[in-house]
Amino acid sequence: MYTIIRKGAASRSLLAGGIILLAAAGCSNSVVEERGYVVPAQGTLMYQGQPVADAQLTFLGDDASEPAIAVTDAQGKFRCTTNDSSEGVRPGEYLVTVKGSRGGIPTKYSAAETSTLKVTVEDADENVLRLVLED
Repeated sequence: MYTIIRKGAASRSLLAGGIILLAAAGCSNSVVEERGYVVPAQGTLMYQGQPVADAQLTFLGDDASEPAIAVTDAQGKFRCTTNDSSEGVRPGEYLVTVKGSRGGIPTKYSAAETSTLKVTVEDADENVLRLVLED
């Protein structure tokens, strides 16, 4: 009988500890959850009428510490995520930089100081963006 009581006490202690851990985990929010919501945003990156593959896009908004990012696939398609991996981006105006493509795109798009690529993400259920690079 002593063993049964001891096992029950240990089980209760483990259960209480597990509940505390779950509660603590549920209290920690991502940066996006604490500072605002995100909306879905996806699109296509084009240059000279062709899709741009393997490009890294950075969407710089008012809060430069929280950019959205995306990578294009072979068809130039991308889907935005936040820097904490939340799917989407916060609504607003963005300056977009483009790096890493093997397609020989103009270098002006690689830095925020020289990029002229701007986009507006609407507060909508879906944002389909068509980004076109120009010489």
